[in-house]
Amino acid sequence: MQRIAIAAAEPGMVLAQAVSNPDGMVLAGAGLVLSQEAITRLRNTGIASIMVDGDAGSEVCGELERVSGQLPHLFRKYKGDPFMMTLHNMLGKYFAYRIASFKEAEALRAKAAKQAKEAAKEAAGAAEEAAVKTAGEKGRA
Repeated sequence: MQRIAIAAAEPGMVLAQAVSNPDGMVLAGAGLVLSQEAITRLRNTGIASIMVDGDAGSEVCGELERVSGQLPHLFRKYKGDPFMMTLHNMLGKYFAYRIASFKEAEALRAKAAKQAKEAAKEAAGAAEEAAVKTAGEKGRA
């Protein structure tokens, strides 16, 4: 799940959370598959950003890996040029850093999602225990 600007929304994306106007009126429910018409309506009502399912980070990471893999080919004609070789090395380090950052963020998101799921499961179990206890007390009365 990620927050994106409404300008970056594309048809086929799925809303992860309901979209409400400042008065609290729900304009689009969670789970809605966005169409161009829905995006236009949200934009026209002044919505600046939305929460959508998925993660663009993995797409960006894949693109960074693809470009990083092309660096040797892109710089193949400049092997004798010290400036271009320095640039090649710097770009290689930059892409490696960005790829590592995206992968670390992805791992942290997965860990947080797992913890949230476990916490929800524990809360549901506690609520069920409380309901059983309450029902047992009412039965005795």
